[in-house]
Amino acid sequence: QAIDFFHTNSKYLIEKTDHDLLLSFYGGEPLLNFDLIKNCLEYIGQEYRAQMPRFKFSLTTNAGLINTYILETFIKYNFSLYISLDGPSILHNRYRLNKNGKPTYDNVIEMIELIKSVDKNYFTNNVGFVAVIAPEYDHASIFDFFRNNYITNVSPIFTRVSSSDTTFFSFFDMSIEDEKRFCQINTLKAEYLEKIVNNKEDRALRAYFET
Repeated sequence: QAIDFFHTNSKYLIEKTDHDLLLSFYGGEPLLNFDLIKNCLEYIGQEYRAQMPRFKFSLTTNAGLINTYILETFIKYNFSLYISLDGPSILHNRYRLNKNGKPTYDNVIEMIELIKSVDKNYFTNNVGFVAVIAPEYDHASIFDFFRNNYITNVSPIFTRVSSSDTTFFSFFDMSIEDEKRFCQINTLKAEYLEKIVNNKEDRALRAYFET
């Protein structure tokens, strides 16, 4: 029903423009129900075959359930794949724990290496990263990590923990953390402006400041 609703309300785009029809799978963790994702793809192929080339698919995942079979589907349908990775292990493992309370960084890196081994071009052109920046803030470590390890052709996404409907921030002295964040961002901004002046590319900082 959701796909039919989406298609019905996209008729102007379909008939009057050549814009892509973007369908994103998000969670929770969408790979907990990969059969549903596969059924959606097959349904679109059957019911909307004429528009199928215009459908663009994306999915955001913690990568814990990725396997070769799932990867082959992503590659077949040319998915844009966004992996949650909050930076180096010491930062990522603060809040990214599995259901048993164990850190997940090593598993995420293992899945990244799996993707690269299956199809390096797919990794380079279709895989990006989503980093949630949270207190205690350490912007420099996050950006150094992505610069040195995982900058692909898909711009990384940097976001913050939402302050609505959460007690998360009550565990920190946010007056200190906000001042720290402000100073760290100003340092990065100065670094980015210097690189612009000197015509040096920094895709991680560009993604942060320009998107």
